[in-house]
Amino acid sequence: MVRRLIKRSLVARLVAMFCLVATLAVSLLGLTAYWLGRRVIEQSVIERLSIATSLKEQEIERWVDDQRKEVQLLAGLPLVRSNASMLANAKLVSPEANSAYDTLSTYLRSVVKNQTKFDEIFVLNQVGRVIFSTDPLHEGTIITGLQYTSVAQFGLYIENIYPNDADIPTMTIASPLFDRDNNVYAILAANVNLSRLDDILVQRVGLGRSSETYLVDSKQRFVSSKRFGRPGMPIVVDSYGIQQALARQNGVAKYQNYAGEAVVGVYHWLEGRDLILLSEVTQAEAFAPARELSIVIVTIGLVLEGLALLAVFALMRQVVVPVAQLTEAAVQVAEGNLQQADLPARDDELGLLIRSFTRMTKQLRANREQLEDQVALRTNELRLAYQQLVQLTDQLQEKNDYLQQGLKLAHDIQIGLLSQRPPWNPDILRANAYSLPSAEVGGDFYSFVDLGNGRVGMAIGDISGKGVGAALMMALVSSTLEERAREGSSPAVLLQTLNTLLIERLKANRMNAAVLYAVYDQANARLEIANAGMVMPYLLRAGLLEEIEVVGLPIGSRPDVRYHEISIQLKPDDHVVFVSDGVVEARNPTNQMLGFELLTTMLAGYRHWPAIEPYHEHLFKQISNFMAERTPVDDITILWLQR
Repeated sequence: MVRRLIKRSLVARLVAMFCLVATLAVSLLGLTAYWLGRRVIEQSVIERLSIATSLKEQEIERWVDDQRKEVQLLAGLPLVRSNASMLANAKLVSPEANSAYDTLSTYLRSVVKNQTKFDEIFVLNQVGRVIFSTDPLHEGTIITGLQYTSVAQFGLYIENIYPNDADIPTMTIASPLFDRDNNVYAILAANVNLSRLDDILVQRVGLGRSSETYLVDSKQRFVSSKRFGRPGMPIVVDSYGIQQALARQNGVAKYQNYAGEAVVGVYHWLEGRDLILLSEVTQAEAFAPARELSIVIVTIGLVLEGLALLAVFALMRQVVVPVAQLTEAAVQVAEGNLQQADLPARDDELGLLIRSFTRMTKQLRANREQLEDQVALRTNELRLAYQQLVQLTDQLQEKNDYLQQGLKLAHDIQIGLLSQRPPWNPDILRANAYSLPSAEVGGDFYSFVDLGNGRVGMAIGDISGKGVGAALMMALVSSTLEERAREGSSPAVLLQTLNTLLIERLKANRMNAAVLYAVYDQANARLEIANAGMVMPYLLRAGLLEEIEVVGLPIGSRPDVRYHEISIQLKPDDHVVFVSDGVVEARNPTNQMLGFELLTTMLAGYRHWPAIEPYHEHLFKQISNFMAERTPVDDITILWLQR
């Protein structure tokens, strides 16, 4: 219903067009506001995340440094050094060793309990055995696999966060204990309480409820246990930010976090701590202000669009009524009613259009009357012209019939010029040929010449061009070749002679002649071949196919051309095949060309051809099957020799 109304009403179309344009403009404005706002907000979020990450990184380093100083202070206390020395050097249980143990236990356990900076403080001897611990369960154990047991003998060492035996994140700070001679006799180590590290991380970065900061170690395991609600190391996590930080890259990006949420994140690799610090906020929350701004702009735009639509509709009504009257008058004119219509008078642009329409109607009425007189006159002239055209068509048909008869006669004469069989005994050399012109007459030919004394000549040729001109030049070339061949010249000399005799005539007609001539001598069974621009012949011997490489420029190409010939010793049941380029260029209904590859494939199977069918006829049948119903694009000629 709406579509029909828009199709039939100009007002509806104008209003619909206005709505479409206005809606597109408002949508584009809202989209532009969204993307511009998103870019500004994204930059702001990145800056705030970067600042928050840098501050947290500095706070973490200050916290680690504070713990290092605390351990260093404990290791320097005389009470700790003297009593730890007595425990380390005591070989048997003694009252002095017990007293030293009790003193250390009282003091260090009070440190662990009151300061809450350390979970455990313990002393290792030089072989890594725990000789004292604020957790008595660990005394007597030997600690292996951690670097601080050996590195801390040379100075204070911080073992970066690692999972302990209970799979709990742990950081250990160790310091050597020196005797009066400055020799290391033991190591004081403390497992740092990571609750403060958790407090640093869980503090919001000020970018909304979804913002978070967390640590991941080099094995991609969470370090901050409080944030994720479990004391042990969580499962392995992964994200684009984690992978970039593992590659020692610091930066910002939009990616999916460990939970698959789209976030804006900042990632830092904490060099020296082997930790990744990430600060992230979800994109949905970060870009919410941009979406809200675009919604407000679109809403205001739609309200303004509605008000403008009412104004446009009122204006269209003032324009459409006169247009409708003018349209009705135009319909009457289109139906042939050229009587003057009663149209309103106006002083605006529509009035000018109405006055112009009225003048046009008057002019059309006068033109129609004049045109009717001219049509009657032209109709009589066309009738006379048609009669003359019929007479001319009959004359052209008679001339065309005469030309077709002439072409048929030329075709029959050309076929008669081609030898049906060689003029020598087949015992000398069996030879067969076939030629199919692409038109009524063609430029291909073949010839057989008996040279006497067991010597025979055969030729195949192709005149450039098609039609009667090529056929006449073919007759000249073939007759000249047969005449000169009887002089007994070698193939190369004969081609040279033909080039000398015919070059001027060929050039005058802008033609050339490709000719291949061969002479066979029965006495020595040798075949001599010279080629002037034809396809190289093929030798079929014992089921194998071989190209006879003999080439040369066509007759009429240039006056100083020289030809060479090749001599082949023919064995019994050897076959030599000459073809024109029309064989290679034959095409099937899909316009695929036969080509040399398919031709050689056909020839290679000659031993399996029917014995009752001549070889050249079977080859032509295969070519015809390839072309199907398609007419040859060029003359096709085959000459087949068999010893």
